[in-house]
Amino acid sequence: MPPQKRIKLLGPRVEIRHCEKTPETGSWKEAVSHIREAQIQKIRAQMKARQDVLSEGKQLRSPDHFNKEGILPNSKDFYAIKAGDIRAYCWFSRKESGVLWISHYAYKDSKKLGKDDTAQVIQNWRKHEDH
Repeated sequence: MPPQKRIKLLGPRVEIRHCEKTPETGSWKEAVSHIREAQIQKIRAQMKARQDVLSEGKQLRSPDHFNKEGILPNSKDFYAIKAGDIRAYCWFSRKESGVLWISHYAYKDSKKLGKDDTAQVIQNWRKHEDH
């Protein structure tokens, strides 16, 4: 990911949606700006492959590729899809069955979840789920 010029990934079991209108020029671009140019295509391919697996309704290897990251205001978990040092922070919609929302992408070089990333996930969750 992010797939170029694609906001939705419609799989047979799960539809993946992005909160950002154009993640490839938004948070994805910012996140990969911390990665060596030679590694960006590899990480893009890994992220897309992992999202494809989720869209097919299959599970990713946890905690290597998919991990619980924090708690939403409704006491449900949000997650991170991992590819190298890039994370796609996401949650499974309670409002719409079969939808996984990707809040944003972030570069993460430590194991600790940043407060800014948590705040952004919660802000996006409120916009899409809490109304």
